[in-house]
Amino acid sequence: MTAVMRLVALAAVALAVGTGCAEGAAPGQSLPVRHEPEPLTQRFPGLGEPLTTEWVSWDNNSERGAAPGPSTVWIEAVVELRPDRAGELRALSVLTGEDPDLRDPLRPLLPAGPFRTGRALDRALTGETASEWWPRAYLEETGNRLVLLAVLPA
Repeated sequence: MTAVMRLVALAAVALAVGTGCAEGAAPGQSLPVRHEPEPLTQRFPGLGEPLTTEWVSWDNNSERGAAPGPSTVWIEAVVELRPDRAGELRALSVLTGEDPDLRDPLRPLLPAGPFRTGRALDRALTGETASEWWPRAYLEETGNRLVLLAVLPA
C-alpha cells in the first residue's frame, strides 16, 4: 500500500468518525458494541486468540439508506491479547507518542497509553496473505491491550 493510499484511508476514518455513520444504527444512535472474536480474528489473524474483544463496525451506506454501490467499512476495537502475543507484536513496534481516537461506545475502554505503533505492527495483524483491510494498531507500552482502527475501502 502506498503512502497516499494509507493517508486516504486514515482521512476516511477521520471523516466517518466525525460524521457518525453507523451500520445498524440510525443517525445519532450509538453503535452496538460486539464481543465475539471470530469476525476480528478472521480479518486480522495476527491477533492470535484474544482474551477479550470489544469492537464496533459501520459503513458509509448506513446513513444513506443503504444506497446501492460500493461501501467503505470501518472497524474499531479494543482487544486484550494473550501476553505472549502482545510481546511478539511489541517487538515489531516503536513508542511513537501517537494516541488512537475511538468512537463513543469504546472511548471509556481506551487504555491510558503510551502506545507503540508502526507499519510492521500493522502488517503483522493481517498475517501472511495480502489483505484488503488497512489496519492501524496501537499497543500498550506495558500492557496487553491493542487498539485497532481498520478500514476496508470501497
